[in-house]
Amino acid sequence: MYCSAQCKEKAFNEYHQILCFHAENPPENVSRLDDFWRSMHYPPETSNIMLLVRLLVKLHLDSDKSLLQRIGNFCQASANEDEELAHKVLGDEYSLQVTTLRQLVISIVNFPNIQQWLTPEGFLKLFVLIGRNSQGVGTSPFATYVENVEKQELPVDEKKAVLDTIDHIYEVMDSVIGHFMDNEGVALYPLQSWVNHSCVPNCEVKFPEKNHRVGLIALEDIAIGEEIKISYLDLADLSRSRYSRNKYLKEHYLFSCDCPKCLEQMDDEDGTTDSNEEMSDDEDEDGNEMSE
Repeated sequence: MYCSAQCKEKAFNEYHQILCFHAENPPENVSRLDDFWRSMHYPPETSNIMLLVRLLVKLHLDSDKSLLQRIGNFCQASANEDEELAHKVLGDEYSLQVTTLRQLVISIVNFPNIQQWLTPEGFLKLFVLIGRNSQGVGTSPFATYVENVEKQELPVDEKKAVLDTIDHIYEVMDSVIGHFMDNEGVALYPLQSWVNHSCVPNCEVKFPEKNHRVGLIALEDIAIGEEIKISYLDLADLSRSRYSRNKYLKEHYLFSCDCPKCLEQMDDEDGTTDSNEEMSDDEDEDGNEMSE
């Protein structure tokens, strides 16, 4: 479903003319890729791997090579860095898994003009590009409804009854579909991907229209010429020690942070602050995907 005829035509010209399967059930090779990704990845969404497939199709249809140039600007990491980040996403069996993923993707989009991206090195670069720069997109109509309810000026007893009902609905939803209640996707935003990290960010990533449009919302006044920075860490991670923050950034993004907060804590003792923090770090290594 598309929001307009123009949107539908744009999608058709960029990728959908090839990835349109004309059926409720996708072809067997697409199903095999979907099943394999779900078997090895948590959370079990298909967005990341299908974004890679869509990107390859767009490269195939990129007649003026503009997308090729933009992709090349992102793929500056060395082969060793690519392998390190791929290992972080896929775990100890990454070498076999990335080989299988490449073979399954080739079965869908094996076009002569994109062979450079279907070699082991080229495929790994695209895989790491998405893992390192993609932005999760989550929209929840029910969450929007809850926000609007909370803004209503209601009598105390009535508002408490409504909020209790909302809590019960959340419990029921959680029992059926778990914590992943949003309509989740993933996207590459060229401008947003260039924004650097700081542990004291002056902006945050938001989806103000509750759709796929991303925005950078200022957290404070930003002077003319001042660099815009966001946090690659969530709020819980930002409260951890400098050692833990930089451990995660080094493993997932291959850099150490030198923001004012990290410089101020430079002389702090290296190591996690408590056992819970260590446990959370371990969980990141075992389960979570890279994110921007």
